[in-house]
Amino acid sequence: MRTFGILYAELLQTYDKSAGNTAFLGSLLLFVNSIAGPISGLLSMHFSFKWCTIIGGLVSCLGMVTSCMTNNIGMLYLTYSCLLGVGFGLSYPPTLSIINFYFDKRRAFANGILTASFGLSSLIYPTLYRKLIDHYGIHGAMLILGGLLLNICVGGSFFRQPRSFMRPSVPINSPESKKLLSHTNEGSKNKSKLTFAIDKILDMFRTYSVALRNTSFLLYCFAMSFALVGYSSIFMILPPHIESQQFTKDDAVVVLTVIGATEFVIRFFSGIIIDKQWLSVQTMFILTMFTGGICAIAVTFFRSMPINIIYAVTVGIFPGILHSLRPLLVVSSLGLKILPIAYPLSTLFSNTACLIGQPGLGWLEDYTGNWNVSFYTIGGLFFASSLCVLIERMLVKETQNEEIVIKTDDDVVEVTKTNQNNMENKDRDDVKTSLVIKCP
Repeated sequence: MRTFGILYAELLQTYDKSAGNTAFLGSLLLFVNSIAGPISGLLSMHFSFKWCTIIGGLVSCLGMVTSCMTNNIGMLYLTYSCLLGVGFGLSYPPTLSIINFYFDKRRAFANGILTASFGLSSLIYPTLYRKLIDHYGIHGAMLILGGLLLNICVGGSFFRQPRSFMRPSVPINSPESKKLLSHTNEGSKNKSKLTFAIDKILDMFRTYSVALRNTSFLLYCFAMSFALVGYSSIFMILPPHIESQQFTKDDAVVVLTVIGATEFVIRFFSGIIIDKQWLSVQTMFILTMFTGGICAIAVTFFRSMPINIIYAVTVGIFPGILHSLRPLLVVSSLGLKILPIAYPLSTLFSNTACLIGQPGLGWLEDYTGNWNVSFYTIGGLFFASSLCVLIERMLVKETQNEEIVIKTDDDVVEVTKTNQNNMENKDRDDVKTSLVIKCP
């Protein structure tokens, strides 16, 4: 998704469609990704992080491989945007959520290392995309990339289910196990698999209802939506913007590579800064997004390759740490326990905004004949995201606890208390959980 700008510039030439309609491929992919995300969270919590990721890798491969077989951009909406979106939606949330359950004191640093891999992909994939397209054409490149996506399955195979979502073990001959077994046998007779699935879905929506009543979480969702539309759009419009300045396609690849290299380095340091509590997650978000907005507007006043390189560095430093901060913002507002469901819900907000935002920037170029207004819009989106978090810091003063009941299986109910508004970013799990075994 982060190297869509390379494909975008190539698709504009291959299919000769408008900038807005072609950009809709990327925004639809993000939207489908967000729709699959909550389902992924539910499957991960109640079944397996590992298998959810593996299935997502297989669907992603299928989407990319079938995309290489069509010459119709309308069909790409189905194969590239929908199939690839479902695959990424199933594999991405478990990958980003699972690490938070294995780190407590250094959670921000662990997220920094994980999201630094995104920067590494931006460092490698633009050049790889360019070489593959030059040697094999866009369709041959998609076929090879489909094979590479199978590595998602390899990575997912190493996942181990967090203990928080595993059935508590009791001695086989203990009174508790006999009661549990008796209740399980009785419940299995009275409850069908369909009823079981419905209960799980209802639990998910109960969790959503609690999250959506959380003021901090809602403001963070708006902030992340504005920021993600701006940030992801940079990768889409920067390559054609550079080519419109009479620079080469290789120059566009260099700029994207610089962004990736900068992100790879800066995300390590962002985690250290947060873990040391030199800055809170919220303060870092406000400062980086606001600065990213200034840089997005300033770059339009220059037409030189060195300035484009400098701008690439600022993208990697400021809005580039967005993905490191997103799960931490969710944890700070709702706690760790429901992160696998709450994070995809926040992604649904932000990617739905991308469904309109990214084509809108393309249509602005169609209307104005250049990308300057699109960059002004990106700057405004970054300012709006900073403002949302600033409002949350100013308006939310009191801490409120709300109880969420999550059923992990037929026999165990997890009672979770979420912190309505965490004013400080602490290196701790903000969720207190008690397990209640229901007996007949």
